[in-house]
Amino acid sequence: MNDLINDNELLVSKYTLIGDNLKIDTNKGSFIIKKNKTENYDFLLSRDFSYLPNLISKNDKYSMYEFIDNIVYDDNLRAIDFIHLLSLMHAKTSYPRQ
Repeated sequence: MNDLINDNELLVSKYTLIGDNLKIDTNKGSFIIKKNKTENYDFLLSRDFSYLPNLISKNDKYSMYEFIDNIVYDDNLRAIDFIHLLSLMHAKTSYPRQ
């Protein structure tokens, strides 16, 4: 995990544990470090699904993503956007049976 931080020349000011993930606040913004499960990420990218957090760096054990803090968002608009996002994911990842 430290190699991800060092490779990106980050100076960490705060560590926060969120479930199994580690959020770091740095001189270049906030990032989240997760155990490596990039097969889902890679699959969605291969299907042209681009509504994903930016993958900053990864190694054989961990992946580091951009973390977006507190977006002020109307609940009704959030629900509409969630439905739209879910329908896009379904359209891009499903295929007809043959």
